[in-house]
Amino acid sequence: MIIRRFRLLTVLLLTAVAHAAPPLLPLEVFFGNSQISQLQISPDGRYLAMLQPVNNRMNITVVDRQQGTKRRLTNMREENVVSISWLNNHRLGFRQQVNGQESFGFYAIEADGSKLSVLQQLVALEGETVVNQPEQQYSLVDALPDDPDYILVSINRGRSGLGDLYRQNIITEKFTKVMTNPGSVRSWVTDRTGLARVGISQMDKAPTAEVLYRASAKSPWVTIHTGAVDGDEWTPLG
Repeated sequence: MIIRRFRLLTVLLLTAVAHAAPPLLPLEVFFGNSQISQLQISPDGRYLAMLQPVNNRMNITVVDRQQGTKRRLTNMREENVVSISWLNNHRLGFRQQVNGQESFGFYAIEADGSKLSVLQQLVALEGETVVNQPEQQYSLVDALPDDPDYILVSINRGRSGLGDLYRQNIITEKFTKVMTNPGSVRSWVTDRTGLARVGISQMDKAPTAEVLYRASAKSPWVTIHTGAVDGDEWTPLG
């Protein structure tokens, strides 16, 4: 009888523990900055880059796996580093944003923190309207792994949302125009050589979008798909 009562008491205790309310987590757990995010390993595997909170802002830390060292590359106090990507084996690209505005700056820096290049200057906006958006919108299209001193970028003409393609030197910051937008292309897909082969085209507020394709640099662009923006459609990934 004593053994049965002990077993019953054990079951009741375990049941009570199982149904006990878990401790409440502070809001910072859900809305605060992650201690480590966006881990990015360099193409040759030597460096590991990440974002970590410093000064209540996300900043860049790089670990040199060969030397066994760790270095913080940025010390932002107002701007956040919102994304990072390796542009070659030892040079890191990163985007900055201030106050959550739809305006971004793009920069390049060596893994040891040297040779900072301003590839696109961050512009602080005075409002969130279209009129106050930067006139020159800039986006990275391809890091060009086989051409380590250059990247392929799209630079918009005014506030149209339509960009032409340029090669940019990630040290000197200089641009060389590669191609004029063949129509209303707003995003690109490149091949392994960095050549733009596919474009997603859409007129402003148009209900349909087109997928354009070309077989080579000298081939004409042809439409291979037209679909409703809000309906069933497909988008090439590579």
